[in-house]
Amino acid sequence: MAVLKTLLQIQLMPGDIFLSQGYDIFPFLIRLASRQIGEDKTIFNHTGIITKPGNLRTAMLTEALWRVKEHSIWDTYYGKETKIAIYRHKNLEMIERLVVAREAKSYIGNFYGIAKILTHAIDKTCFNDMNVTRRLTVYDKLPICSWITGKAYEKIHINFGKNAAFVDPDDIGDDVTSNTNNYQCIIPLTKLGD
Repeated sequence: MAVLKTLLQIQLMPGDIFLSQGYDIFPFLIRLASRQIGEDKTIFNHTGIITKPGNLRTAMLTEALWRVKEHSIWDTYYGKETKIAIYRHKNLEMIERLVVAREAKSYIGNFYGIAKILTHAIDKTCFNDMNVTRRLTVYDKLPICSWITGKAYEKIHINFGKNAAFVDPDDIGDDVTSNTNNYQCIIPLTKLGD
């Protein structure tokens, strides 16, 4: 409980990057499909953007589930098996944070782009992560989680090592965890409620 109490004191800001590691079959398959040959084990299978400031109880997260929605991190992840982590870009002005949050929120209500997941998996496993089949699914109205995070940061001219339309949660996780000059871990990978 002491760890949770400490985590609840942390203030999240718009534009903070939410990453998670789920344990159901779908998250497992996403991690499996995201891993390239020779790459370390994939940690993250999902991402989102903090769009309203606050602590873990009050901050709001925008993420693509079966539909894109803005909701409470606490209500969705507290007491669940899913582990979460939150990273912050160190060099953003508040106006840039608000631009990122506004772009993420612009997808609210859209249905999840399941075809995009399939094309990511095909490109990773069959085409050595070249954007062969992903080019077929660049329709903006059916986003996946990494599409929203990538497109939101693209608005302020930041990418995660590749074009925003082709980035996956593993790419985002690799970039924020290795690029310590620009990102800091605000909340380490943990289950809420442990």
